Amino acid sequence: MLSACFKRSTRILRHRFNATFSQKLRSCARFPYQEENVGKWFTKEIPIPHDPFHVRTINILNLTEKCPDADTFSKALKGGDVFRVLFHGTDQKSAQDIIENGVRLDKLHSETGPEDFSFGRGFYLTENLEREVRGALFWAFDSPSCNAKQAVLVFKIPNDVIDKYRANAKILSYHNQEELRSFVEKFRAGETLQRELEKILENVSYVEGPEVKMLGKRIVDVLEGTHQICILSEELAKWFDRHLDSAVFVNKQ
Repeated sequence: MLSACFKRSTRILRHRFNATFSQKLRSCARFPYQEENVGKWFTKEIPIPHDPFHVRTINILNLTEKCPDADTFSKALKGGDVFRVLFHGTDQKSAQDIIENGVRLDKLHSETGPEDFSFGRGFYLTENLEREVRGALFWAFDSPSCNAKQAVLVFKIPNDVIDKYRANAKILSYHNQEELRSFVEKFRAGETLQRELEKILENVSYVEGPEVKMLGKRIVDVLEGTHQICILSEELAKWFDRHLDSAVFVNKQ
């Protein structure tokens, strides 16, 4: 009996050690996938999160340059006009977590402070890529939470999926700045009670609009040419899991 318990404890400890050691090895790797494959696109089949019986083929590119340009993503942008292409700039660890475990609406970076379109939850993307208009490359390379290992994820969402959820979306326009300012200030100021903010977003599938420039708790400018979309629906987030098309990983070390 004692021998059986000892063997079982040994197996558990060995499993925990192997899992911890494997995790440390992955954290030391230059890239999450095929770290020896640099500068050339390759594909990898990865199970769809929460749907292990189905896989999707993801295009992956590993780079060691300082910052890729828009031309780097030309392969990922192919596909005609039947998709809406959206980008998510982040770090490699977060990107790998999204790829393998799915979009999480409760994992906003606390370092970025208050959000424009949400209160403590949501998944932010942009249709812009360029750093100059605070696109995905800006959020990967210039945001407060960036590090030496960056990543940009590319989602290709079928137009009919976006259309399905648009009825419950909140679309804020650059040309209606009064509505935009009123909406954003509620979330940025942090003075509105949490339950009131949650009520505002109740049954909202996503919020979309431009970024704003704040001075304290006051909006001083709406940034023309910028774009952000915040996914708030768990159901819609699963569609993003299914339609993650490409990932570009950059390691400057």
